[in-house]
Amino acid sequence: MSVPFSTWAFGGVATLLLFRGLWNPHRALVHDAAVAACPGPVGPTCNDMLALSAQPGTAVFSAGSGTVMAVGDRWLHIQLDNEPVVIFYTGVTPDVTVGQSVGRGRKIGVARADGPVMFGVTGLVNESGTPALASVEPRSWLAVRGINLTVRKAPPTDLWCGPGRHVTVPQSVHMGCGLLAPDKSNFALLPVSVTEA
Repeated sequence: MSVPFSTWAFGGVATLLLFRGLWNPHRALVHDAAVAACPGPVGPTCNDMLALSAQPGTAVFSAGSGTVMAVGDRWLHIQLDNEPVVIFYTGVTPDVTVGQSVGRGRKIGVARADGPVMFGVTGLVNESGTPALASVEPRSWLAVRGINLTVRKAPPTDLWCGPGRHVTVPQSVHMGCGLLAPDKSNFALLPVSVTEA
């Protein structure tokens, strides 16, 4: 007696989804948090990081697969494998070490009691044939890669960098602060849109 193809196909898809769920459990930065501040102008200066307010001890996850490049008592940097980008976290007690490989969605530390979890992105750009480092707007970088801010549903906010797949970046963020728009990702789990207001 032969098994119908649809049974094999359904079983294969179910196995793939189970494997993906176990291998990459979180497509988010933090387990549970609220948006505290968006990147952009803050008085006469510019902030190039996204801030999430989380309870101390809340799990923090890697936004990409890569190698841990630097670790401090409240921060860490990860160089990604698949693009010329370094992602930065502050306000985190790391549980990774320099040289360690981490996968996207893997726990890399916990939120500290002395401030929000901050996330930033620096990319290598080639302007006029000269390579240089530049800050990339982190909220839209996450969005185009299908990465949520939190695992649990984040509380609603009036801030432009709040949760959701549709991000409208104020012009002041790019023009006033010089934060670059992110390169498009090769694959995003959900449809997203990033526009400038």
